[in-house]
Amino acid sequence: MPKVGHLRMPRPAESASIDGIIYIMALIFLVGADLFRILLDAGPVTSGLKLAMLFPMLFWVLSNGRYFLRGFVAVPELSALLLLVTLSVLWSAYPDQTIERLIPLWITTSMGLALGSKLSLRTLLIALGILATITVLSCFVAVATIPSARGVPPWEDAWRGTFSHKNGMGASCMFMMIYSVSAAVVTKGRLRAFFLAIGLGAALLLIASQSRTSQGIAVVSMTAFLSGLALHRWATFWGLLYVGGLIIAICVAFFLFSTEIITPVFELLQREPTLSGRLPLWDATWPYVMERPWLGYGYKAFWEPDAVAVIKISLDPRIGYISHYSHSGLIELMLDTGLVGTVLFATLLVRLFVTVGSGFRDRAARPMLICALVIVVAYVLLNVLESSILSRESLSWMAFTTVATKLGNIARAQRQRPERKPWWRPAGYRAK
Repeated sequence: MPKVGHLRMPRPAESASIDGIIYIMALIFLVGADLFRILLDAGPVTSGLKLAMLFPMLFWVLSNGRYFLRGFVAVPELSALLLLVTLSVLWSAYPDQTIERLIPLWITTSMGLALGSKLSLRTLLIALGILATITVLSCFVAVATIPSARGVPPWEDAWRGTFSHKNGMGASCMFMMIYSVSAAVVTKGRLRAFFLAIGLGAALLLIASQSRTSQGIAVVSMTAFLSGLALHRWATFWGLLYVGGLIIAICVAFFLFSTEIITPVFELLQREPTLSGRLPLWDATWPYVMERPWLGYGYKAFWEPDAVAVIKISLDPRIGYISHYSHSGLIELMLDTGLVGTVLFATLLVRLFVTVGSGFRDRAARPMLICALVIVVAYVLLNVLESSILSRESLSWMAFTTVATKLGNIARAQRQRPERKPWWRPAGYRAK
């Protein structure tokens, strides 16, 4: 089997055709976006069409069962998390709702496990570029032809494209910008120019969405791309600085928001220092997290509109509405799976970072691994102020599970290499 450094390239029989990749990316888009809802409005027909898209996805997973099994083994933390949410039916506050929502979660996550095992990392990045192409072009067509895609009250001036909310399009186009640039990194000539053009289109849609969170993450991610590719010879140092710097920045930001220090800044900007109402929502929700800290309330079983806890949160004078989620990946993960699931997800992230750091020793693989790291970190950043972890019909969750599975397979290949040196040692190091 031909190899590129640590990254095992697939045999020709294992390589998916371009038609097959386009088909899979189109399925992922139809399941993860809200095209049917934009065209037909919410209703049983829309729900039925979206449910119907899961059947060809399930068929593809079953047809590629060995890749699914390979992925299931390659990322044990993710697999354990998937099993944990399945078992959460036993203690769920609303077991019927949990079972109903588990089915699409299993199918979409299984797609990520199989796809991440089937494709090489380079092919995977190109596939994500194709997903970006489908998403960006669909959003532009929707905006040009469907009035509601250009905004609905109270956000008439914010585009939502093929998504049900402006923040949904903002987050998706932020990722599509990252995916298209990643695809451009691993391609050449006209194909590279094409993916860069798609990235520019995604940037324009991101601006039109007026989603400040996603815009901020896009700036951080593009800066990381440029600095990472410029410092590829010192990729390990760059990775440590990138991840470590963001951890410190997030901690400092939360400290400032917990004090009165930052209030004058928001007064100058004529904004409230509540992160668009997120801080009071987190404050009102956290006591319920602490009521069931170990295993949570069961998968997607907390935010039922008629639940006593949700009604109490909505009656909080700082909130005043019935929320459908907490706008925090950490809080949602704690509500769904408790501390056990949160530790599993954190362990997965640590292993992904270590895998990328170890892979940086391979000079040829560095650009691809830089792209993978930016994708993973952007996903984590989004879940600081939004939530898509374990989201059953989410473009970003399916893409994250695919990239995580690919990195998990790379980690397995690294462990099988003889005389493997620790990733923190320089390439020319020899033990005395």
